[in-house]
Amino acid sequence: MTQTEGINAINQNDSSSNKMNLISKKRVDANDYSRFDNIDISDSEAEEEKPLEKKSEVKSKCRNCYNYGAKMKCSICKKAAYCNRKCQSSDWTFHKKTCRKPTPPKNDAREHGDPASARASPKEKEKSSTPRAETQKKTDNCALQEVVIDESDLGDARGYKNGLPYFHRELSVEDQKLLGDTAPKKMPIISGTDGSKHEGSAWNAAGTFEERNFIKWAEHRLSKILSSVKLTEGTIHGSIQAPLNLTGDASICVIRGRKRYLFDFSFELPFVLTVEGHHTYKGSYTMHDISNDGDFEISYGLEKNPQDEAVLNALSKFVGDSHSGLQQEVLRAIQEFAAEFEKQ
Repeated sequence: MTQTEGINAINQNDSSSNKMNLISKKRVDANDYSRFDNIDISDSEAEEEKPLEKKSEVKSKCRNCYNYGAKMKCSICKKAAYCNRKCQSSDWTFHKKTCRKPTPPKNDAREHGDPASARASPKEKEKSSTPRAETQKKTDNCALQEVVIDESDLGDARGYKNGLPYFHRELSVEDQKLLGDTAPKKMPIISGTDGSKHEGSAWNAAGTFEERNFIKWAEHRLSKILSSVKLTEGTIHGSIQAPLNLTGDASICVIRGRKRYLFDFSFELPFVLTVEGHHTYKGSYTMHDISNDGDFEISYGLEKNPQDEAVLNALSKFVGDSHSGLQQEVLRAIQEFAAEFEKQ
């Protein structure tokens, strides 16, 4: 190391020590911001502050003509601005659809859904600071106590205190009298019906369907009764002969313990008419649906009509009228047969 290099190193050490001494002597408070007062604002920061100033200086815009400098405001909503009365009146037809009064600011207590706490005193507010669950329990207990005190009839309701439903309550004496004895009772044993009382056969004690055929008896008896019919009115004499082409059935049925006498026949019934003892005319009745219901179908005809019209009219009345003459006697004979049939 040369002499000149050593001298330079010594000088450098001296200068660095002098700088450290100057820094130690010049101490600055960290919270003192006065040292930034003389610092100039940069161009970029100045440009950022200019738009804010312009925005604050911007005037309100008219809602109708869109010109700046509107000074009038809507008296209801306090938001819409106008240049003059003319703009306001022309825009009112559109603005009234959305114009609303400004809502007043809500208190904190009302926002939380507790309007009573907003009017409460400081002591009550301190009490309300307790947990919400505890306050609910207290209010519920108070409500139950009030209900029990107000309604005196709840003492009779058994399920009110122990949690049972309404139907587990104890009945009073009056309720028991109203209900009466509703316990199930044993029904008396009814003896079976006597089989001898029903109208069927001895073997048919239950009274089920039973039928007995009486066709032969009915044919024989009906022919005998009808062939005996004779009638004389004035100069006309009539007589009935035995029925021809007799078809049908007759039976006695037992239905539900009751006898039913059923018959239904169809046949031709010849007759002979004599006028004044020497003029004879033959004919016949055509009988349909001669049954137990009494709804008969009867028609008649003569083999040869008399030439005298007066005689023809007299014979027609004597044979064809169901309320008089020969036909009435035939109907009476059928009723006689039905009465005998019901005696079987």
